[in-house]
Amino acid sequence: SASQRAIGTGVLGGMITGTALAVFFVPVFFVIVRTLFKGSQRQQEADRRHAEAAGIEQSHD
Repeated sequence: SASQRAIGTGVLGGMITGTALAVFFVPVFFVIVRTLFKGSQRQQEADRRHAEAAGIEQSHD
């Protein structure tokens, strides 16, 4: 019984810690990757023209 409690405590603590860290690190890594792979100004303008021609709005710059 004591060993099951210890395993349960470790699993629950790991799940809580993993969730808390993910809430912080996932948005941080998203911003880093988006910044690194944003592309050149010329490519962004070409993408914007293609999107407008296809009728797609890009309001999340």
